[in-house]
Amino acid sequence: RARVTLPTQGPPHTGGPSMGLTDRRRAIVLFGDSLTQRSFEANGWGSSLAVRYGRRCDVYNRGFGGYNSRWCLSMLKEMFPEDETQLLVTIMLGTNDAALRDVEPAAYVPLDEYEKNLREIVKHCKKTAKFVVVMTPPCMNENQRLAFQHEKYGDGAIGTLDRTNENTRKYAGICTKVSRELGMPCVDLFKVTTAKQGGEENEKGKLSRAQSVDPWQTQISSINNFKPSDFGPPPRFNGDGDGRGGELFTDGIHFSEHGQQIVFQALIDTITQHIGDALCPENLDSDWPFGPALRSDPFRWKEKMRAHEKQAVFEPTLFGQKKKSSMKESILTVSDSGILADKDLQLARGVAVLLAAAGAGYFFGARR
Repeated sequence: RARVTLPTQGPPHTGGPSMGLTDRRRAIVLFGDSLTQRSFEANGWGSSLAVRYGRRCDVYNRGFGGYNSRWCLSMLKEMFPEDETQLLVTIMLGTNDAALRDVEPAAYVPLDEYEKNLREIVKHCKKTAKFVVVMTPPCMNENQRLAFQHEKYGDGAIGTLDRTNENTRKYAGICTKVSRELGMPCVDLFKVTTAKQGGEENEKGKLSRAQSVDPWQTQISSINNFKPSDFGPPPRFNGDGDGRGGELFTDGIHFSEHGQQIVFQALIDTITQHIGDALCPENLDSDWPFGPALRSDPFRWKEKMRAHEKQAVFEPTLFGQKKKSSMKESILTVSDSGILADKDLQLARGVAVLLAAAGAGYFFGARR
């Protein structure tokens, strides 16, 4: 296949500017910490979103493991410059902010600062995105978290919770408050995941702050006047991540495959309830016609592609018209058969044929 470079006159049959990869589909951006970064795991909530909007939107995973709202705010304008436009941005922060100060001081962010940071992040994303959905930090399984520590680090485990449901609930509350005041839809994952673990009054794996010391470490237990017999054997940690037994988490914090699907369904329910038809996949034009439409009448496939290109609407795309209009040239592909429908390419080929013929005439004429 030959490649011909010509000044941009628009994609074939449209008369408009050429569209690159990022301009052919709308952008959905997932912004957050490791709970977002790991959303592209098998059956993750992010990868499930990419499947749901396949051929219509590109889903960008911008999750940063270990980050808090302070660090995310510092890079916000680099992540979301105002000359870009997204169809949807999801924001899930707070799990690391809610780390206990005496255990993880680097991750910890005071509640008032978290509120300020989150408000700034949401307000900025409102400027660039057509839709914004805020997601609260989920609850955790405290017993599972301690068991994970014990099995992963053995004698090196710190033996105390780095986060608690009691503290994380406060950050989730601030998240719903900020969303409400800014008029943004909010997925209350703390409420959803708590309910899935047995409800507010019967949280699975719930421990008080006073009990958040690993009773299976004899030295620490004696310091805190706890006896291993008071608690029984340590719970087994199911670390394979498949969510068997209905576990929402793999380590007490990060979602299992089952937990990922709980998050995905909660997000879709919120989108359906608060945004509706505007984010219904069937209402968004696809990037080029679907295969069955072309195969149904194989002799008219070019006509169907041209008609789709004229009628399809791809707004908003990530870079919008500003980026499109700045393109200087377009690389168009010429098939081996040489059958070209684009007038500019036909003209270019005609000129090339004439020049070749003139050159050949000159060559043979010279040899006479």
